[in-house]
Amino acid sequence: MEKLSKKIVDWLIRTENVREEKRNIYEYGVRQLIMYLCDLIGIVMIGIYENALMETLVIALLFMLLQRYAGSYHAPARWICYVGSMVLITVSVKGYLLLQNSKINILILTVLAGGIVLLSPVESRNKPLDKMEKTIYKGRCFWVCFLYVLISIAAQKIRINIVSDFVLITFLDIMILQSAGRISMYNKTNSQHLKPNSQHR
Repeated sequence: MEKLSKKIVDWLIRTENVREEKRNIYEYGVRQLIMYLCDLIGIVMIGIYENALMETLVIALLFMLLQRYAGSYHAPARWICYVGSMVLITVSVKGYLLLQNSKINILILTVLAGGIVLLSPVESRNKPLDKMEKTIYKGRCFWVCFLYVLISIAAQKIRINIVSDFVLITFLDIMILQSAGRISMYNKTNSQHLKPNSQHR
């Protein structure tokens, strides 16, 4: 992916659409664009394969909006992240199709939302958050969860139960990834603490 982004930026520089001194900025932007396009193509292909394109896009949208503030597990390599995301989306769509039009208890959604807010934000070791950022992300996570639950309640009142199905799948996905992220961070922190002790021996 890095090689492709460099080639694209090289071409942009040769055609005088980009200045050499801004290479790094454009390489990063092109790389991010390629990643988003790969994600979108993968999601659309899953939706078509499962004959549930609209449902797949809704699940992906709800998930990405909440994950932005709740945080999740950070894979050691981009390709692992991509494969894992596609597997998770596939399982989520299959789970939604099994639940379809079932009336999910709002109490369950509320408990899951509370758990997500408590665990948020799950940060990356490469991009740690300061105290203020953690407070902001947790607050935004709370309001997104609150909005999801509120919309689910309103939808059930008018007998549109698929909304709470979408939200349940989203909450379960986020909680699984948050838990994995917390465990990963805990293991890495412990391994770092153990290294100095082993060296003294």
